[in-house]
Amino acid sequence: MIDKKDRELIRILDINSRTTNSEISKRVGISKQLVAYRIEKLCDNGVIEKFYTIINGVKLGYLYFRVYLKFQGLTSETELQLTDAFVRCKFTTWVVKCRGSWNLVVSIYATDTDEFVRTYQEIVEPFQKNILAKKVVLVQNVLFSTRDYLSGSEGSVDSIYGGISEKQIIDKIDHLILKELSRNSRSKLIHLAKIADANVETVKAHIRNMEKSGIIRAHKLTLGYSKLGILFYIIPINLSNASEAARKKIQNYCKSHPNIVYLVNIIGDHDIDLEIEVENQSQLDSLIQDLTNKFHDIIRDVDPIQIVQQKKLDFYPF
Repeated sequence: MIDKKDRELIRILDINSRTTNSEISKRVGISKQLVAYRIEKLCDNGVIEKFYTIINGVKLGYLYFRVYLKFQGLTSETELQLTDAFVRCKFTTWVVKCRGSWNLVVSIYATDTDEFVRTYQEIVEPFQKNILAKKVVLVQNVLFSTRDYLSGSEGSVDSIYGGISEKQIIDKIDHLILKELSRNSRSKLIHLAKIADANVETVKAHIRNMEKSGIIRAHKLTLGYSKLGILFYIIPINLSNASEAARKKIQNYCKSHPNIVYLVNIIGDHDIDLEIEVENQSQLDSLIQDLTNKFHDIIRDVDPIQIVQQKKLDFYPF
């Protein structure tokens, strides 16, 4: 469905989805007009679902909770109502339907644990009898890398979001820019300037300042997995050795592995979430076997969860 040029184009946009068509043209070796056409076609065909900006909520004073839910006695209609309630919530950043040990995984911003409990309870109260099990963890930080498997390249670009919560002050222009970039990271500067009621140079300065301060961490894309024949999994991992040195070994392995897209360090019932993209079940099994063999003295157990549908991804849902 996609050729080598498309794969390289996607990889460039995955590293930085705000890369201009002119720059992509130079790197891929096709005209600027053809770059624009190919991007439009990839979006229209559902190969690229969304361009978005990763915004580090902890820099704005938020903690980042992740909730795993297992349902019971839910009709399709009731499950849709519960899922939509999470999607509509102004504090949820990620909502995905799953297959495996859990039915739904949700990420929620909250300024403290009390706010998280209020937000969560308000959503699930009408569906309390339908929740068989839940697990709540706190995201410490996230390492992410490029999708090297798409173009056969080696090496990853990594960055971290998460960390120590702090309250940086942003103004109205920052707020409007973040809101738009979270929806579409490829929004042109002139469009951002119109939304923010400011000139282009002012918008550029605000974006630079937010990148420098760590509020804006990266500009990425999401893929239409079914269109590409890709399976998306979360692999929660329990460690028997959770020391910094042990975690570093696993992080180095993940950074060099082309199919591991995110590594999430967790505080809670387990220690790490790996988010991976593979072509088939056999590739998943091989990855898990290699991981557990290499780190048999560090990893206690793994529990793969398949993501079957991404309902929401918005790092600035306010």
